[in-house]
Amino acid sequence: MNKRARIGVFGFFFLNGFVMGMWAAGLPGLNERLDLGPAKLGVALLLVSFGALVSMLVAGPLVDRWTSRRVCWIAGPASGVVLLGPALAPNYATLCVMAVVFGLGLGCVEVAMNVHSVEVEHAYGRPIISAFHGTWSLGGACAGALTALGLRLGADGQVLLVVAAVTVPLLFLPAARLLLPGRPAAASEQGSGGGGMGAMKCSSRSSAWSPSRGT
Repeated sequence: MNKRARIGVFGFFFLNGFVMGMWAAGLPGLNERLDLGPAKLGVALLLVSFGALVSMLVAGPLVDRWTSRRVCWIAGPASGVVLLGPALAPNYATLCVMAVVFGLGLGCVEVAMNVHSVEVEHAYGRPIISAFHGTWSLGGACAGALTALGLRLGADGQVLLVVAAVTVPLLFLPAARLLLPGRPAAASEQGSGGGGMGAMKCSSRSSAWSPSRGT
């Protein structure tokens, strides 16, 4: 069961990194489609970070109440669906609202999956969390590579984001089925702090893509 849970957490980190990678790779197209410019794009990125920080405050108590597995079941697919907001935003005002919603989804799944990664590590009895975070980076790299390939083949950047937002939530489901069924008390106490740091990392990752990189 521990090996199955490890695979499930790998899946969550990969898919979360993939969603972030699709968002980052889609910024130039979003900037061009809505004619944002550096200032407006920077505000949108800041709002994603704001949403992530807010969800961090909410997700911690939710994990304590419902367990990290249950929150992962909900937050994982939701974090992919909310990518539709920025992808389909028709104007800057809508983008700002959807950026906050997108950040809420990202921050919540970051907390839940980081807490669960601590629980899996506790069950394993040896350090394995660094491998999970490496998988997050791999997911982001794959998203960037697929976006570059799609654009080179003539695909529309907005369509690529929509396809990802529809497909990724379905991929979260089999990964969620592999997670640990319960929550060890000791791991839960350690995990709450780790999950909070995870959401802060999510916030910093989203804000790291400056407007100058998106133009």
